[in-house]
Amino acid sequence: MTAQQLISEQTKIDAEVWQIAGQLELEVATDGVISPEHYSERKIKTSWVLREPHDDEGGYDYKKDIVDRLNGNRIGRNKYFDPMRFLEYSLNNNFALWDDIPDSDKDVDVSNLLLNTAFTNINKIVGGARVRDWEIFWKNVRIFGSAVKRQIEVANPTIIIASGTIDFFKHFGFLENSISYPKTYRNYYVTGKQVVLDCYHLGQHTISQQNFCDDIILAVQDTKNRGLLN
Repeated sequence: MTAQQLISEQTKIDAEVWQIAGQLELEVATDGVISPEHYSERKIKTSWVLREPHDDEGGYDYKKDIVDRLNGNRIGRNKYFDPMRFLEYSLNNNFALWDDIPDSDKDVDVSNLLLNTAFTNINKIVGGARVRDWEIFWKNVRIFGSAVKRQIEVANPTIIIASGTIDFFKHFGFLENSISYPKTYRNYYVTGKQVVLDCYHLGQHTISQQNFCDDIILAVQDTKNRGLLN
């Protein structure tokens, strides 16, 4: 899909999300492919699928917000965004691990690698710093389920990082007929030409961010070594 096609499809999906939000009288934040121009040129496309916007107020587009902040050099070290750009750096540099990746707050080129990726929240309604009510959360996930599935289909990523969201992929049938392989933490799943990594949530405190990032990088390298990633 070309950059213009991505923009067109994302505009339609965003409009659907805003319409649903209006009907619910709730605040949302839209997301998806951050920069279609950069993303469309990637051979290995990565998409991070997260839970919900960690904000107390909605009414904005995450994609535009990130591009604006990058243009103003206003995204330094960040526990949510660093793993995304570190993975892009690793893919560009022979699967470099955490210790060999420059700090994002010191290297603007590393920081700007965010433009190469996509991220999608399965619940578009802002939820603050954590999920407060899982019953309401999954109710909202079902409400936005169709839009989220289309986002993933439109982005057509090679690598999906299910960051605390593997249950979404199981529930909506993404993992049917998939093959499971072990990685350092949990498993990854291969279905067709797509790889889905079951990972901890980005804000978790179970393992260090270094181990979190290296787990993902090593898993992606493993898919390459197995001939699963062309």
